[in-house]
Amino acid sequence: MINQPGMALNCMLYRSNRLAPLAQNLYGLCNALGVRLGPLLTEYSRLYPNTAVHFYLECDRFCGFIEKKLADGLQLEPQAQSVFAEESLKVRLNLRATERAL
Repeated sequence: MINQPGMALNCMLYRSNRLAPLAQNLYGLCNALGVRLGPLLTEYSRLYPNTAVHFYLECDRFCGFIEKKLADGLQLEPQAQSVFAEESLKVRLNLRATERAL
């Protein structure tokens, strides 16, 4: 199955679909992470192989992953820490608002 034509494209589309909610709702964090974003996304995808179709749920899960990485020693610049704190709070507030609406 791996050698089927189009499989590389399918994998690329899958990764872009995983990135879309993060890029939309955690834009500043994605920029602040810079070249660290790719390896972190790869690790995140391995730990959480099933995507959440709810954008805020996926973002909240990624924020939890980043919080664990920070607790384990990931270093962020002060500006990046500030952006992460602000954007993760917004994600969590929006997630709770959508949960109440359901």
